[in-house]
Amino acid sequence: MQNYEPQNYQRYNEEISDYLQQDIEILHKQYWYQALNKNCQLSDQPERIINESLIESGILKFIFLVSQVQSYFKYKQINSDMFLRNRLHSLRKLAQFCTAESVSGKKSPTTQAHQTNVERNYQLQFSKSALVDFGELPTGEIPEALKYDRPQALNQLESGLRVVSEQYNSPLASITVAVKAGSRFETLESSGVSNFISKLNLRGTTTRSREQVEAEIDYLGGSLKVKQGRELQTYTLTFLPSELERAVNFLGDILTNSLYSPAQIEAEREGIFRESLLLKLLITQIIEIIIWGQPTAGIRDNIPNVTEEQIRQFHKANFVAPNVIVSAAGNVNHEDFVSAVNKAFKGLGTSAPTEVPNSEKPYATPSIMLIKDDELTNLNVGVFFDAPGWNHPDVFALHYFQRLIGDYRADKHTGFHLNSPSRQYNTMHSLLGGLPDVTYQRCAYYAYSDTGLFGNYLIGNEVFATQMAYISQMVLSDYASSVGQVEVFRARAKVFNELLSQESSAKQSREIAQQVFYWGRKKEISALDAGHLTRVATRHFWDKDISVVVWGPTHLLDAVAHYNRSWKRSTLGGYAQPYYEG
Repeated sequence: MQNYEPQNYQRYNEEISDYLQQDIEILHKQYWYQALNKNCQLSDQPERIINESLIESGILKFIFLVSQVQSYFKYKQINSDMFLRNRLHSLRKLAQFCTAESVSGKKSPTTQAHQTNVERNYQLQFSKSALVDFGELPTGEIPEALKYDRPQALNQLESGLRVVSEQYNSPLASITVAVKAGSRFETLESSGVSNFISKLNLRGTTTRSREQVEAEIDYLGGSLKVKQGRELQTYTLTFLPSELERAVNFLGDILTNSLYSPAQIEAEREGIFRESLLLKLLITQIIEIIIWGQPTAGIRDNIPNVTEEQIRQFHKANFVAPNVIVSAAGNVNHEDFVSAVNKAFKGLGTSAPTEVPNSEKPYATPSIMLIKDDELTNLNVGVFFDAPGWNHPDVFALHYFQRLIGDYRADKHTGFHLNSPSRQYNTMHSLLGGLPDVTYQRCAYYAYSDTGLFGNYLIGNEVFATQMAYISQMVLSDYASSVGQVEVFRARAKVFNELLSQESSAKQSREIAQQVFYWGRKKEISALDAGHLTRVATRHFWDKDISVVVWGPTHLLDAVAHYNRSWKRSTLGGYAQPYYEG
């Protein structure tokens, strides 16, 4: 075989498969003249030569070697598609290595002379060193696209109601009305009232029957989402931008003129009671009960006692202009939006109540609750720490930890998707991968104005009851010792991707309303480093009290069904390993 010649480049280039074509066209322009200075002979072992070139000299040799190998395989009448496809991943990865080398002047980690071939191949397959040396922004830097803010405007009307909008070109627009009327402002006697109101507001007004309300929702686009929370009720409506005034008038009508008739209340009572029995609500409600004493959906035993008078009094006291934020996102004109809101919500009261129930910060009550139910197939485990609220400076770091830990599903993160669970770069996923019958894990952060909850919810076979009960706090507290740089970069990339992909006007309007409620303005997330995350984990997770709820066949945990040091020791990171393994 002859040496690589520049005049043969076009002929060889045409023969290279499409999936390599784009990569080479991008790279050869940058390394063309360097490649011409290389003198690489093609021997009878092309695969060995390419392996060595990938490891020792990176992409420079591989760019033009692949064309010679293509000709070699054709000469030998061998199909080279599979061989080249298997090299595609290495091509892209080593392109990062050599680019970092050309920019920094340092050799890539895989070119160190003291490494053996086994070490080099191991690093090539499993190492994330490329993420450390290339492609990561310096701490504090954000992607270029996130440096540009969309036009925003915030006004406060004479009544005290706040109107905020974020304008951008979009085929749809969304409005969110956030009201400071969550379950936190109920008493023990009126528990559940706010949940009733969130449902009754869609059951008819003084100007619209229930059927007309539903028909108006269909006309505007059929998307109205109501969310009942501990501090906020939110109503999010998505519609065509041309229907802005009609959408605002509709939201103003259902929030200021709802009937709350006895017949409607009785019709909703049974449905609300059934919802309180659902599994997806029970774990969260129980956690809120044992920590703060009152669930968001209301105390189940009090649902039959809610009266029309309690509902009307709660609406009058909390649905007032200073407690309301109306936000819009999408193709909306801010001046027209403010004018429409001013007309539609003029029926709201203008004075907030002087005494608000439960306005003081709640005291967290660490405890453990086991609910034995042998009819359930799997065990449901919730483990939560007392966490800071929205106004705490660590709120960004806690949101970052939520992305760092992530969510887990056995059908997605195990099996044929991995060589080995231990090769993952997510600590939680690596540990859960070794527990084959733990099928689901979700990391949750519920932040409020002055407090919050942070923890994990897991589902799995009762055989792994001990591991599921201990694994959450063990992993979180272990971050107080160190947080891997690879995990920091992975979580940072996830945050950036989420920010760059937020094109739903409904989600944007809800987030804007929430940020204006807690902060008074819209904020952006900042970049965090491993040292800061370690300090945050030390403050909130290391040797801190926890609250645990277990529901299902709890046989393996019955012997430890009391809160003592053995439970709290699992918040000491690696010191809890004997308990985890037991």
